[in-house]
This record gives sequence, C-alpha cells and structure tokens, in this order.
Amino acid sequence: AMKRVALLVDSKLAACLMMSNLAAELKQHAVTLYEVGKIPHESLDDFLAAAAAVERPSLLQVEVLEYFDHAIALRRAVSALRAACAPRPLDIVRTEPMRALEIQIRYRVLSRGYAMLISMAPLISPAETVFTAGCDVAHVGPLSPPLVSPWLCLYVFAVGRCGPPALFLRRGSRLRAIPRVLRRTSHLFLSPWPGEALVTRTGTALLLLNEMLLHAPVLLYPFDPSPSRTVNVPFPSSSHASPSPTSSCASPSAAAVSLSTAAVAARRTTTAATLTPDEPSDAATKAESAAAAEAGTSPEAGTSTPDERPRAEPRADGCAAPPDAIQRAESLIRALALDETFGFVRLLRLPADPSDDEAKERWVPTSVHLGLPLFELPLCDAVCDAIVERRLLEEAAAHRQTVRIQALLERLSLFIAGAGGKEELGAVGGSALERLDEGGCFSPSHDLFFDGTELQWWQ
Repeated sequence: AMKRVALLVDSKLAACLMMSNLAAELKQHAVTLYEVGKIPHESLDDFLAAAAAVERPSLLQVEVLEYFDHAIALRRAVSALRAACAPRPLDIVRTEPMRALEIQIRYRVLSRGYAMLISMAPLISPAETVFTAGCDVAHVGPLSPPLVSPWLCLYVFAVGRCGPPALFLRRGSRLRAIPRVLRRTSHLFLSPWPGEALVTRTGTALLLLNEMLLHAPVLLYPFDPSPSRTVNVPFPSSSHASPSPTSSCASPSAAAVSLSTAAVAARRTTTAATLTPDEPSDAATKAESAAAAEAGTSPEAGTSTPDERPRAEPRADGCAAPPDAIQRAESLIRALALDETFGFVRLLRLPADPSDDEAKERWVPTSVHLGLPLFELPLCDAVCDAIVERRLLEEAAAHRQTVRIQALLERLSLFIAGAGGKEELGAVGGSALERLDEGGCFSPSHDLFFDGTELQWWQ
C-alpha cells in the first residue's frame, strides 16, 4: 500500500473540535480523533463536509473565537494538504497516543505507514510533540527536544545577532530582583525546561521565577502580549527577494564557531549598570500601565497567560506584518538555512532602551516554529499557499526539508555544547538526543545572558 502523509495535531485542537456548537456533525469526528487517535484519509470527505458548516462569529470573545479559528484553519489546511500531497493519502493524527509509544516502536509504526509527517505549529507542549530524529520518515516539525527548548531561542538570537535581552538561568539559581535590562516591557516571558512557558507581569514575576528555578532552568526575556506589539511572519515568503546586503544575520556555521566555549568564556562578565537589580524603572512602569490600559485590566491584577502559543485576534487587515518585521524574519530564515521549509517566525516590537537617547523601537525575533500554524487563519492560509505554490510536499522537496532541519539540529547541538559547556553533546544525534534530554542533560552549566546582539556568561 502507498505510504501516507500525516498531519500531527495536539490534544487542544482535538478538544476544540469537541465543542458541539461549532457544527452539528463535527463532534463525531472529534470523538474518532480521541478514541482511535486519527481521522483517516477515508473519512476526510465526511470531515470536510461537517467542518464546512463552521463559520466564524463576529461578536464573541477572543477566547471563544479561538475554537472556531482552530476548526476553520484545520479545514483549510486539510483541503490544501490533500491537493498538495496527492496521490498520497492524508491522515489527521493526534500526537498523544503516538508519543506514548516507546521510541523504537513509534519509529517502526511511522516508518511502516507514513512517507511524511507535518506537525502543527506550535504543538501545545513538548510532552505531546512527536520527535523523529532517529526515524527515516521526512518530517517538517521538531525532530528532537532541543528544537522546542529555550536553547533554540538563544540560537535564533545569536544567529540573527538580534533579539530581546534574555537570561537563561540554571536550576537552583535565585534572583533578588528582576534585572533592569529585562524591565523594558509590562510583561516577562518565562520558559522553564522542561515545562510550560508562560507570560506574567514584570512587577509580579520574581516570586514565580524563583519558584520555577527550584525545579528547572528558565529562560526569561521582556515581552508584551498586546496584539499591536507581536506579529507572526510565515515562511517561506511568497516573494523571492535576494538577501539584503545590509543584513546583520550571521551564517549558521559562523554562529556555531563564534559561540564556542572559548568565545563565550572571553565574555564572562557584563556591565554592572546593565544588570543592576534595583527598583523598577519609570519606563517599565509606564509600559505596564499602557499595556494594562489596552487590555482593559489593572496593572496590579497579576494575571498570567499560559504558554507561548499566540491567540487568534480579529484583525481587519488580515494580520499583515509591517515591512521591517517581514524583512527581519526573512533575513533570519535565510541565516538559519530554513528557506526551503515552512513555518513562522514570531517577532516582538521591543521598546527603545530608555538609557540610550538615540535608540529606537525595533522588531526582534522571539521564536521560530517549524510546521503548519493552525491558530491564526491568515497565517495558516499563507503557509498553505506556499506549500502548494512551491510543491513542498513532493518527495524530493520533502527530503530537502528534512535535510535542512537535520542540519539545523546538528548546528544547535554544537551551539549547546559550546555555549552550555556540554562539549560531550556535540556528537550526539538521533534518538539518543531525545533520551539524553529526558535525563536533563541540556541544562546550562553556566548562567547565560544575551544582550541584544551577543551571548555571554553572566556572573
């Protein structure tokens, strides 16, 4: 029998389909996805017919609209993928049952039945992500845990020489106060590894951060959840513009070399003025108040938004990204050598440094996600259009994408070995990466600080 293509989805999307008010006939397919673990190709016509009745309402809260957007995005994605991967059949596969299998059994199941895997992006949790670094199936998605860890964020910052100021703290570290350089926004993004990332108010983050550090290393950086301050840029781009000669991104190989242990060791210290843990600055206080006003909440509310997955917001302009954000994202994707794969880059509009009179606001990347976004309709449509236009599901293209992602994983492993002081990990690959990471071997051996352009040890 012809091997199939699998669209890997998480339990949250499956739960969205369970809502009875989306469409009358859709719930039975959601039950199949839960109980059987997949909606097979043979049932997709019925699924699409049921999903066709889902229409996005105009007067509901954002949290409710998210359910409708997931169902509509899945419907559009399935239609596009079926056309792009023909004549191969397409299955919708829930990751949780597959992830529960022992690694080698999982690889045998996937190798026997599938020619290509496409992960939705991002999946709700690393615990529901199907990693395939040691499997011979093409996969556009995270091949191994490092690709969904804080290390990838640091690598993205380092390769692009651009990002928010960030700290990656070892487990057991404790802060007396949030450093001034991280208080330029109303919120902080906290990403423990392993664990669920979340967004919390800067003024109330210290207690939560120190609690997290008792159990896991944590990456933290300034963040603003306001819709006007974040944007998602799909790749590959529909345009075929040549690389900008003024791009500040380093090549992948150069980044790996420049961030060796010796180079990091040469930058062990940072200026005391930059990292002084004193009282909150006026800029941070104003930023928090402005964000709270936009969201209609009180700055003292202290509420947190779980995980980094962006929520679908109603945007009349089709979620068009500003030109400078698009340019930044495209330059980064070229530097990461991911221009023949698909996914999206998330960017933050970072406020100017109040200590620099000449500084300006700028768009900086905060994360790169491989796979198919199913949470924001214009973003999903853009990626699906690129898949069809560039024939990215054809066998040769699928192989090239896997090679590109494997190369990224290898460079990331070398980066971890150098910047994290884990030289023994440089030659590790395949399923061994997954086992090592489950044992906590990717915890940093030093506290690391990214100052906006370079990575260094923080003491």
